[in-house]
Amino acid sequence: YLPERLHLPTPWEQEDAFKTLDQMNLRVVRLWNLPIRDPKDKPADGGMTWHYVQGPGQFNDEAFKTVDHLFALTNRYGVRVIFDFTAEAGDYLGGIGTYAAHRGKKRQEFYTDAQVKEDYKATIRYVLTRTNTVTGVPYRDDKAILAWQFGNEMHSAPAPWLAEMAAYLKSLDANHLVSETRHVPGQPMVVDPNIDLYTRHLYSNYRGVGGAWPETCRREMQAVQGQRPFYVGEFGPYIDGKSFTHENVVARIQEFLGFVC
Repeated sequence: YLPERLHLPTPWEQEDAFKTLDQMNLRVVRLWNLPIRDPKDKPADGGMTWHYVQGPGQFNDEAFKTVDHLFALTNRYGVRVIFDFTAEAGDYLGGIGTYAAHRGKKRQEFYTDAQVKEDYKATIRYVLTRTNTVTGVPYRDDKAILAWQFGNEMHSAPAPWLAEMAAYLKSLDANHLVSETRHVPGQPMVVDPNIDLYTRHLYSNYRGVGGAWPETCRREMQAVQGQRPFYVGEFGPYIDGKSFTHENVVARIQEFLGFVC
């Protein structure tokens, strides 16, 4: 929420982060969604903002060079990436509402309007077919990618939209996995032939989660019926004096990590 403090990471900052990941023996990272410029945010000089996506079918090549460098680092350090294209929740750097706004549409029309869907596909197409300026490898051929993910916490994405976009991703890139994106537990697990991974976010203030992380995982795994791998993309406690207190929070987290490991 402080745009004046935002800037693209330098190569030194990126490598420093990867050295930290390497020291922690973390082998998979999930990137934040691609920022898209708000249509009202127009520089006085008529140039581009720092955002990766400037508008429908418009992309900032200089910004994407940071992704080029990041993918080169992932291969150097043996890390794999889950790549998010946009966001529904957590869209303060631009998301589904921003895509819709560029066409004068309402936020939820992102999932239904034919033109807005094509704009989102244009972003997918640009990313997957981009050739890395550092390594010379097209993104869709890069082993740096573990999975493509539609976006962050796209809770209201209808099943037909997910099916359409998953099929489009696979038509451009059959080499990599596609991850589902409706992160709230309890939503229907519709197994699609083009979606390879299913995931949930387990925050203790989500309805039906509380501190029952293992039980929630069991329910979600049961819902997918062994047809796909399931992973926890994010989890976190809220100190509410009930499920979590300052006294028990560390032990509860350690208990959950013991369950998943």
